[in-house]
Amino acid sequence: MKRVAILAMLSICAPFLAFSQTTPSDDEVRKVVQFYYNGKTGVYLVDIKLCEGVHKEGEQKNNCKDEITSGEIFTGDDAVVWMHFFAPDGAKETVLVQYNRNGITRRTSSHNVRGAIRYRVWVPFKVDKAGNWD
Repeated sequence: MKRVAILAMLSICAPFLAFSQTTPSDDEVRKVVQFYYNGKTGVYLVDIKLCEGVHKEGEQKNNCKDEITSGEIFTGDDAVVWMHFFAPDGAKETVLVQYNRNGITRRTSSHNVRGAIRYRVWVPFKVDKAGNWD
């Protein structure tokens, strides 16, 4: 069994992860709303997952389908690198994702992220070589 870990090399942060765990304070909500409508730049990675696919319809449309945890994928398997971004209204930025195996870049992909609270991107990924991916 080959362990695969996918890590997007993004120079962004994810300050909104705590929101999914607890109810935010009124002040936190105001800050997010102000940033969404008045922020000029900045794209934030909210979540990244390695998945078996993406839901095509229903309430879960465009969300990760069957997350893959380390140690559950083999050479030759197909997977999807699924990412959720938060960007201010009107923003348009390019995000680069780098796929490394054993310290060597094997693939890169570029994605234009536009202003949205739930901007999701997914990239099909075939595990074609054994080794440590990041």
